[in-house]
Amino acid sequence: MFPQHHSFLNLCPMEKIKTAIVDDHLLLREGLKVIFETVLNLDVVIEAQNGKELIEKLCSSDTLPQICVLEVNMPVMDGYQTCAYLTRHYPSIKTIALSAYNEVYNIIGMIASGARAFLSKTTDLFEIGTAIREVYRNGFYHSDFVPEKLHHAIHKGEVTPSKFSERELTFLKLCCQDLTYAQIADQMCVSIRTVDNYRESLFRKLHTQSKVGLVIYAYKAGIVRLLE
Repeated sequence: MFPQHHSFLNLCPMEKIKTAIVDDHLLLREGLKVIFETVLNLDVVIEAQNGKELIEKLCSSDTLPQICVLEVNMPVMDGYQTCAYLTRHYPSIKTIALSAYNEVYNIIGMIASGARAFLSKTTDLFEIGTAIREVYRNGFYHSDFVPEKLHHAIHKGEVTPSKFSERELTFLKLCCQDLTYAQIADQMCVSIRTVDNYRESLFRKLHTQSKVGLVIYAYKAGIVRLLE
């Protein structure tokens, strides 16, 4: 059962935020539209089942969305490709990634492609509404998946690859292969304790406390190429 509408009235400005929903599951897409319009007081101007259909509708529409809530894993044209396309060709449309899969690579791919927030499909309505409002007003919504300090370090250029040792860079690249720390130690022919030292050093330099934060930085900084 959904919360009462008045619980969400403070989430949206007087102007209705124009929104697009892109998801290959029809039932979920229609459900989100009902929630967005009746509970969160948004204006859903476009629905699409994949990125290709979204782009076709954008080309023929007189009204562009301000926010695009985008599934990551879709056929034909997935979330990564779609987000990158919107970032290049429709920079005024801010993208929020929504996925049932919260693995490191899903988060990395969407943030590196230009997504302004990453939300799990288990997220409650209050946080979805908050994320849409924050992205609309401020450009980003920071969550546990993508902490603000990491964004700050990346966009301000506070940390560059030249500030890392060669061994730290090797450790960082191996983190992007989704290995455990024990497996990384084996690959580097060092002890777990040494790997822990590399990790803690990078945590300090990148102002993060998670492996996700390390991997996102590696992709954003070009240390590792974004997955095709």
